[in-house]
Amino acid sequence: MFFAPCEKIIEAKDNTSSLISVLEHVLVKIETNEKPPEKAGLPLAWSVIVLWHRDTDISEPVELETRIELVTPKGEAVMGVVHPFVVSNNFFNFRNTVQFPIFPIGMEGVFNLTLDYRKQGTQVWERAAEYPIRVLYQMENVLDENKNGKGVEETPSLQRISDVQETSKKTHNSSEKRHSKSK
Repeated sequence: MFFAPCEKIIEAKDNTSSLISVLEHVLVKIETNEKPPEKAGLPLAWSVIVLWHRDTDISEPVELETRIELVTPKGEAVMGVVHPFVVSNNFFNFRNTVQFPIFPIGMEGVFNLTLDYRKQGTQVWERAAEYPIRVLYQMENVLDENKNGKGVEETPSLQRISDVQETSKKTHNSSEKRHSKSK
């Protein structure tokens, strides 16, 4: 199983995926002592890919659900999506991709992107993977006292929006369409 967030996923006609800019951290430029509101978000389009691999044959198709959530440093899930897919002997690989239009930046620290799964119709989720994404604040409006005793101010680059949206822009399951068939 492969699980990673990135800026963009390119899916080719030959059933391969390319990831552009794997997301390791989000750097937020803010004015000195002006932290963003807790529900602030950065309009940053980003994607998540999950590539499941079937190792053995199965007696009958299995209907599963995956849940991808972004959990704040305080432990609150602020974004997420649940996605059904079917595992069968017709394919070895099963790909799920999700696109989010925004990234929450209301607190500094490690956000955990989590991947859980369960058989459809059951209540208990099992954790498959976690991926840490660090949100860092960089102070911008700092006076530089080293230049002739006069301060130089920099322009902040923080954009604010009202709330972090919990919906994804696009959810895609390509397990039945674009994967290598078993021989």
